[in-house]
Amino acid sequence: MELKHLTKVWNCSEQYPPDEDTTVILRVGTKKNVGKVTDEKDKFKISPIGNYLCVKPLDNNKLLPKYLYYSLQHVYNQGYWQRHSYGTSDRNLIRVGDVRGIQVGIGDE
Repeated sequence: MELKHLTKVWNCSEQYPPDEDTTVILRVGTKKNVGKVTDEKDKFKISPIGNYLCVKPLDNNKLLPKYLYYSLQHVYNQGYWQRHSYGTSDRNLIRVGDVRGIQVGIGDE
């Protein structure tokens, strides 16, 4: 099942900051660190630059926030974003749609 059916994904900002159930990932970075999961939740540290995406489960009964966190960490550790990011070697980015399209192995599918 794709994350778009289980989560809300948006660009983190002061107006739309992360909360405790939100996983924050680096949206813009080098080929090596783009897509990295961070524990940073301070909206003043992550929002002014616009370099982070917030990913939050729509229903915690279908997708636990910690499972989402570790799933996205696994995606990063497997080098998925190194292969699927856009840009140059110095500056790569991932889009909201890229995150929403990730397959998660839960449910009947």
